[in-house]
Amino acid sequence: MVIPRPTASTDSPTADDAQRHDPEPIYRQRCDRLAERRAYYARISSRMANISITLVVVAVGALSVGLWRGMPLLLILAALATIGFGISFAYHTVIDRQHHRYDELWTINDEAFRRLRRDWATLPLRQPSSINGDTHYANDLDVLGHASLQHLLNTAHTPTGQTTLQNWLIAPAAPAVIRERQAAVAELAPLLDFRDELAFHGRQMGNAQVNYELFLGWVEGEAWLSQRPWLIWLTRIMPLITIGSALADATNIFN
Repeated sequence: MVIPRPTASTDSPTADDAQRHDPEPIYRQRCDRLAERRAYYARISSRMANISITLVVVAVGALSVGLWRGMPLLLILAALATIGFGISFAYHTVIDRQHHRYDELWTINDEAFRRLRRDWATLPLRQPSSINGDTHYANDLDVLGHASLQHLLNTAHTPTGQTTLQNWLIAPAAPAVIRERQAAVAELAPLLDFRDELAFHGRQMGNAQVNYELFLGWVEGEAWLSQRPWLIWLTRIMPLITIGSALADATNIFN
């Protein structure tokens, strides 16, 4: 998915405002605005759930009575209620996606607020599962680990993003590369809404990538089936037993 790069948002506070003023109220305001949208979609979701339940009850009741009494009008009502349930379910799904979206955006901004306050106890520490090279000095200098630069900066949710940030923090970089990174930071700094969109999509991809890497680890790992010959023989014998049972049942039927 390609996210368009907007200019600085005009309907919400920007990072330039945060530089001129205390940034904490800006993120508090963003959290309040997102919480209102989240509550709005939560209310609609609750109503749609009640409507869906009502339509199911009407459909089942009308179908049962219609078949029992032989009343075509009730059967038509059951069909209409079933169609209405399908429409309600589809709309409810859209509403739930919006509720999830604003809940995630609120979490992103609430985490940013806690990051500004250096609330290490509640700020999640995201680290890649594997660490390249010797990082003892990085821990001593508070570059990695709890209450570190990594703890402060790491908003990545995918293993690739977490590994990239860690490598940038502990590996030396050429001056030209450093200037490119600083220019990218300066360009993204005022785009709070755009950064939230990036973080939102990263959060959605995080679990999928973790599961994918677990699958790759299982595929590339040491073979375990060849070390269990009894399991191989079991897979060969079970189909024969099933076929034999089916033939025995067929013989009994014809006899």
